[in-house]
Amino acid sequence: MKLTKIEKVLVNASAGTRNIKVTEKLFSQIDLTNVEKILEIGCGVGVLSSYLAEKYKWEVTGTDLDSEQIEKARRNYKENKYLRFIKANAIELPFENNEFDLVLSFDVLHHILN
Repeated sequence: MKLTKIEKVLVNASAGTRNIKVTEKLFSQIDLTNVEKILEIGCGVGVLSSYLAEKYKWEVTGTDLDSEQIEKARRNYKENKYLRFIKANAIELPFENNEFDLVLSFDVLHHILN
């Protein structure tokens, strides 16, 4: 399901901050000692991915099916060496098994058909 331009603005404005807060609460409950590589599925414009790369200095890969969102993320965060953004379908990801130590995804499942 593709978002309209208005939906993109509304979702991106609030989702990034909300997802950061939820992620930090989750992280307070788990051992992050061996985490080095993170995958965020459905990264949108990259707010959470960028936050994680900046704060934790992990290698973070953000994926989204929407080319416009990925291009915005790349433009907004091109200076961060720990961060990359890839256009990818959440059900056909182009990665090897066990390539990432942690996978996060917010607000994605309801967009997947079947």
